[in-house]
Amino acid sequence: MQWRAGQHEARVLADENIYLSLEKETVLYNIAVEALNNIMKYAEAKSVTILLKRRKSAVILEVVDDGCGFDTKASATAAWD
Repeated sequence: MQWRAGQHEARVLADENIYLSLEKETVLYNIAVEALNNIMKYAEAKSVTILLKRRKSAVILEVVDDGCGFDTKASATAAWD
């Protein structure tokens, strides 16, 4: 699935045959929505890809964007100050 709005693009790619309980679907949906909200607010991204993958007995949700990002070391240090 792919969307374009002006200069922005979003894609959702998922492995086939992923079956989840309603509770797990809801949790993954809420995580994806929060990630997209943060990307829109802070990352200045033009492109976002959401990947849902099955790996053995696990399901992996990955959100990738081309935004500016942040320094994870500085953020971790600031959280403890």
